Amino acid sequence: MKETQGIPAAGAPAGPAHEPPPRGAGFMNVLRWALFAGLLLLAAASIGSYVVSRHPKSVAKQAAHKVIYQCPMHPSYTSDKPGECPICGMTLEPVEPSGPRAGRAPRPAHGGSSSIGTQ
Repeated sequence: MKETQGIPAAGAPAGPAHEPPPRGAGFMNVLRWALFAGLLLLAAASIGSYVVSRHPKSVAKQAAHKVIYQCPMHPSYTSDKPGECPICGMTLEPVEPSGPRAGRAPRPAHGGSSSIGTQ
């Protein structure tokens, strides 16, 4: 059987029926692409912040060379300028923050043990 001018002949199987998309499909398509674009921006920002954090900062380099002055008798007093200790008047001595004593408690000056006898 022949088809004449786009109309199927009687008894021929009909083609698939095309239904219109459901309500809200256009909105969901726009929402999907907006979420995809947002995730791409988030990934780019994350990668960019990682790359920037891996570069050494010039401010950190300057801070690493900064000298701190400390009183020999009162190690708890520190200053960023040379001068005298306001507690005892001794001259402040330069201490490198990355030196061997950085982060450690100072040793007692008298050399002996500081235990108190118990009875």
